[in-house]
Amino acid sequence: MRLTYWALVVLGATGISVLWMRGYWVYYIGPVLTIAITSLVIDLVIRSAGVRNATGADGSKKRRIKRLIREVAWTMGVVTAVHIVVVFAVETAEVHTVTDRPESPETFTSEQYLTGKYIVRQDDNPVCRVGQYYSDCINDYVNQYNYSCADIELTLFSSVECKSYLQNIDDMKAKDQPGWIVSGVGGPGHLSRRAEVSSRDVSNNDYEPAVTHSAVCYLGFVGECLP
Repeated sequence: MRLTYWALVVLGATGISVLWMRGYWVYYIGPVLTIAITSLVIDLVIRSAGVRNATGADGSKKRRIKRLIREVAWTMGVVTAVHIVVVFAVETAEVHTVTDRPESPETFTSEQYLTGKYIVRQDDNPVCRVGQYYSDCINDYVNQYNYSCADIELTLFSSVECKSYLQNIDDMKAKDQPGWIVSGVGGPGHLSRRAEVSSRDVSNNDYEPAVTHSAVCYLGFVGECLP
C-alpha cells in the first residue's frame, strides 16, 4: 500500500510539473491531492487496525480489507487519470472553422441601355440650294437645329456641335437683307440625331455566402482535426 501511495505521489508530482509548464496545473492538482490524502488515510487506517501477515479467520478478514483498500485506491487512480486526460483534452482543444460549401461570388451580365442623351452628327450635304431666298435658307437651318438640337439633352460633343450650328444661324440672320438670293451652296450640312446607348454590368443576384461550421480537435487526433 505504501508503494501504491508513493507511486501516486510521484505520478502526481510529475503531472503537476508538466501541466504547470503548460498552464493547466489547476485542473490536475485537485485530483492528485485527493488521491494522496485518501491514500494517506487508508495507510493510517491499516496501521491503526494492526494489519499484518496474519493467519486464520482474522488473517482472511485482514486480507479482504487489504484487497478492498487496494481496489478503492486503484479505482480512484483510474478515475483521476481519466479526469486529467479529459480536462487536458478540453483545455487544449483546437477550434477551427470547416467550410462545408465555399462562397459563390456574385456574377454580372452586361446589358445595353439608353442614357437619355442624344448624339448629333452633321453631314456634308448642303442645306440650301442656288436661287433660294436667303431667308428661306435660314429657316431651313433653323428647322435642322430645332429637330436635332432643341429641347433635348445632348452629349458633350453634340452640345458643342449644336452651339456652333446655332452660331452660324445667328451670323446668317445678321447678314440677311430683303430680297437676297442664295448664289452658292456651302456652309454647315444637315443634322441628324440618335439616342445614346451605353452598356453596364447588371447583377445576376446569384451570390451565396459560404456555409461553415465550427469544428473541435482534441489531443491532435480526436474529433475534426486539420490534416
